[in-house]
Amino acid sequence: MTSPKRRLGRLRRIRALEEDLARTAVETAVAAVRQAESGVARALAQERGARGRRNAALLQANSDSERWRQEEAEAQIHRVLALRHSRALPALENEAAARREEYLERRRERQKLEKLLTKAAEEERIEVERRSAAAVEELFQGRRWHESRENQRGDSEISSR
Repeated sequence: MTSPKRRLGRLRRIRALEEDLARTAVETAVAAVRQAESGVARALAQERGARGRRNAALLQANSDSERWRQEEAEAQIHRVLALRHSRALPALENEAAARREEYLERRRERQKLEKLLTKAAEEERIEVERRSAAAVEELFQGRRWHESRENQRGDSEISSR
């Protein structure tokens, strides 16, 4: 059977692993949010570029009417991509917030356990010191009793002579 100290040590390691997993989940969720944000920015930049090319094609006197339509279609595609990415953002942000809360809860649990273990170790140290002091006191009490007993015998032998 394992001692309570070993079980608590295992529990401490388990809590630390849970905290690490929760932290990794937060990092993953935040990375997904950042990726979606960069996708929106990239799509909007590509849309602006396509609209600029469309405007340039419209301004050319000998421009092909098909060319500006292609540029407009490309711009619309990028706009749709930006909208799709931006619609996913709130859900991803909520997921990241939930993961962050889970991480903080795991962290609080581990910190509570650490405090409990520290307190238990301090109480154990105090108890060991108390027992040690009691053992020393008992040793001296026994020695004093023994010495007083010998002194009484010596006094009674002297007085009987």
